[in-house]
Amino acid sequence: MKLRIFFAVLLVAGAWVAGRAFTNRGGGGEGVVGNALADVVAGERVINKSYKLAAGARVEVSSIHGNVNVVTIDGDTAEVHIVTDASDRRDLEKHKITVEGTGDRLVVRGEDNGGGGGGFWRWVAGRRQGRVSHRVELRVPRSVELRAIGVHGDLTVGALEGALQLAGIHGDVEVARAAGQANLSGIHGNVAIGLANLSGDGVKVSGVHGQVEFRLAAGLNADVSVSGIHGSVNVDNPAVKVEQDERHNFEAQVGTGGAPIRVSGVHGDVALTRG
Repeated sequence: MKLRIFFAVLLVAGAWVAGRAFTNRGGGGEGVVGNALADVVAGERVINKSYKLAAGARVEVSSIHGNVNVVTIDGDTAEVHIVTDASDRRDLEKHKITVEGTGDRLVVRGEDNGGGGGGFWRWVAGRRQGRVSHRVELRVPRSVELRAIGVHGDLTVGALEGALQLAGIHGDVEVARAAGQANLSGIHGNVAIGLANLSGDGVKVSGVHGQVEFRLAAGLNADVSVSGIHGSVNVDNPAVKVEQDERHNFEAQVGTGGAPIRVSGVHGDVALTRG
């Protein structure tokens, strides 16, 4: 009996040492946290960093498994706050997030280092990915350009003055305001986007499996074209003048007309409302 107790104590002590070693790794605003024996089977990695960005800098977000919240602010300092949760340490190490920043570019990119080989092992890696989740919050200057691709979660964006590109989003999308131009494609969820001061190529939305709502700011001038949708177009804005409303095609003018708002391939309703 005493011998069994002795070995049990050694086992607990060894697990505690391993957990402490895992917890203390990392630095410079990034680390793994948890406590004692829990870290042997589960872990959490936290990243907190800040960068100075020039006006018009590009912010890129890709391969995130979880919700992403982009808050737009005044000033020139971007803040990155990320929490990665995993059910075991191996998953935590395989599915890290890399953050790189320079004066004109900020990149937040998910890594998948567990996909060696193909076929069966690629399938196993894909199944295991579900055991990792990310929570990403970015505070960035409103003047930046934003590009987000491959987000498996909801995406929320504040009022943005730079160009916007969203693709491959598996969740709901909400943008407080997009100005200039925006391109949204491959969205598996509902989309709500505020529009103001469009220019250039305007707005293009395609391949959405959900509802789409355009919240049009007062004074906006644009031309709307909707085609190939599996739903209806609903208008609740007196500034919108409907020019054509057929089964799968819709055209309208907002204000005096201007930059295009083009919509296609939407499996749901489209709404034009007041911003």
